[in-house]
Amino acid sequence: MEYSMNKYRNALEVKGVWDIHLVDRYGKVIDARENVINTVTYVGMAAIVTALVNETAFFPQTAGCFLAIGIGTTAAAASQTTLVTEVTVAGQITSYARVTGTKSIQAGANCNNVLQVVGTFAADNPNIGDTSTVAITEAGVFSDDGTPAGTMLNRVKFDAIAKGDQDSLQITMKITVGS
Repeated sequence: MEYSMNKYRNALEVKGVWDIHLVDRYGKVIDARENVINTVTYVGMAAIVTALVNETAFFPQTAGCFLAIGIGTTAAAASQTTLVTEVTVAGQITSYARVTGTKSIQAGANCNNVLQVVGTFAADNPNIGDTSTVAITEAGVFSDDGTPAGTMLNRVKFDAIAKGDQDSLQITMKITVGS
């Protein structure tokens, strides 16, 4: 008997959605990208499948979970292992750090099948050093806080959000396993 992956595709469907909000220093949302569909990487998919087989969390509570941002404009692809152009300390950027994401498992249509990661890039991250802005166009979830080290679970590319030194960027990423 021949088996086809298509037969089982819906049973292991994995999809991600991101909500990204730019908030000014007064707490007002000044720009937003909501329900942005993203690409789960091959490495991320392997981590999810391994976790399901071993009945463990794909990013266990003891493991790190970090958000990164970048300025790359290449479309997301499952084969990517890093952001295309992660924001780094160079040129106008005087400081930058990945932020620790708060992980939780959410109830979905199929029991607890939604991984949620929430994090905020506060004012001065990245620090531009003047009154200009950085056009953020991509974000990713990683297992490590190093640049560009760590396993990237997924990446999203979106229309530019102009983040200034006094703005914060609030990111919520959800990955749903199963339909």
